[in-house]
Amino acid sequence: MLYLIEDATPEPAQFGALPALFAQTLNAELRCTGVHFDEQRFPDAHQHVTADGRLLASGLIWRTRTGLPDTAEPCDEIFALARTRDIVLLVQSFDAFPTQCAEDVEMLRVVHQADSAQLVEDGSGVVLQAHRDRYGRWRSTEEAASRASEPSMTIALIGRDCDQHQQYPATLAALG
Repeated sequence: MLYLIEDATPEPAQFGALPALFAQTLNAELRCTGVHFDEQRFPDAHQHVTADGRLLASGLIWRTRTGLPDTAEPCDEIFALARTRDIVLLVQSFDAFPTQCAEDVEMLRVVHQADSAQLVEDGSGVVLQAHRDRYGRWRSTEEAASRASEPSMTIALIGRDCDQHQQYPATLAALG
């Protein structure tokens, strides 16, 4: 099955976080089509380096954390793979998706609200709900509830809190 997920977040460092969680819950592969961010506004938008040397949007670190290799396949190869296993295909906009290939595709959309987000399917509602933990990592609501009783530690970082959460979530995630 192919799950097509639109993540229109304007923050490059947050792009792909919920689709990565969704892929992990399904034990599915997560793939991504071309992603572009305004590098005038976000000069560090494309700084995630893959094993094969490609430079990707910063938020695709979330894909790497699922344990999947960073690979790039043409659209037709992704559709062929989806016939044999679950594939989550991340796009910045449904408009960029070739509609002639839209058979047997479940289309979902990421809806962001401050430090929480939902993965929504038109018609059937919320598929996944998540929020950011105290380190800025995205966690499904169910997983976050089970971690609430863990011991805590205080660590100081230089910079504004909002910058750490929006632009450098990997730093916070590494500390947590």
